[in-house]
Amino acid sequence: MARRIDLRGRWKQTSYNDRIRKNFAGIGYTWDVERDAFYAPQPYPSWSLDEGTCRWEAPVPYPEDADPTICYMWDEDNIQWILEEMPELET
Repeated sequence: MARRIDLRGRWKQTSYNDRIRKNFAGIGYTWDVERDAFYAPQPYPSWSLDEGTCRWEAPVPYPEDADPTICYMWDEDNIQWILEEMPELET
């Protein structure tokens, strides 16, 4: 026996390509009526919401390295990016 799902209520359309509501809606995201946008939960207290994109930005820009074998992790205590070596994959 099929169950009926009650889908009444207000719905906001969103899109994967960010053309509608600035960001694709996700679990835990906030709908902001004034910005007509969805945005993710704030990842760290020091990060601020970019009004144009409704995406969170660190107070220090992410380092731009050409080497794909390295990445950086955010260190909230020291307000900086920390270099993290990527483990080598066995082939």
